[in-house]
Amino acid sequence: MLKTSLAALTVLLLATSAHAEEPTPWFTPAPTAVPAPPPGAETAPVVASEATPPPPLGSARLPPAFMDRFLSYDDDAEVVRQGRARQPLSPDALYAQLNRPDLVEKSRAAVRRRVIFGVAAGVAFVAGATTVVLSRLGGPNLNAGPCVQNIGTYNRICVPDEQRRDILSAVGVVGGLSLTALLGTLAYWSSPDVLSRDEKTSLISQHNGSLLKRLRNESADVRFTPYASPQGAGVVTSFTF
Repeated sequence: MLKTSLAALTVLLLATSAHAEEPTPWFTPAPTAVPAPPPGAETAPVVASEATPPPPLGSARLPPAFMDRFLSYDDDAEVVRQGRARQPLSPDALYAQLNRPDLVEKSRAAVRRRVIFGVAAGVAFVAGATTVVLSRLGGPNLNAGPCVQNIGTYNRICVPDEQRRDILSAVGVVGGLSLTALLGTLAYWSSPDVLSRDEKTSLISQHNGSLLKRLRNESADVRFTPYASPQGAGVVTSFTF
């Protein structure tokens, strides 16, 4: 009886040792397939979660008033626009927004020069046209009248008079058109837009930075919160900007 028990115990120990030394398989078994539900069985609906797009970067840190007053340069239209409504600004309005009264005065002086040159160009054109018209009025007819009746009259009076009128007509045409073109060019170049593109973008960048800083300082909020604890008490100061 004792020998039988010892033999059984030896077999049990050997089986346990063999199971403990069994090597780990080198591959991962495939997951067991889940059987499909039988026809007619009710299944819970699957709800797809919709991802919420993140807010624009930095929009939470911009005061609302800044979005209505900031300036931007439109390269296509070559104008400066204001705010999210993209309202175009005239040169005077732009210089007023930039707080540059010197540029406002310079722009207005350019406008005055443009008006003066434009009016002068019109006067030059009218003067040239008037000279041409007057030079042809009352001129001698070289093919009829006294000019053909007497050769002396023809050579001493008619021909010199006709030459003077031709000279006056040429002066009226050439001089009038040349002076009109010159004054018109000066009027065109006397633009009230006294800044270049690079100068505008630089001033706009400075303006937007100053505007944002000023609005943040105006909306800054300081709070004092008292607290108490077993170790002591104090006041917490918080800033919101």
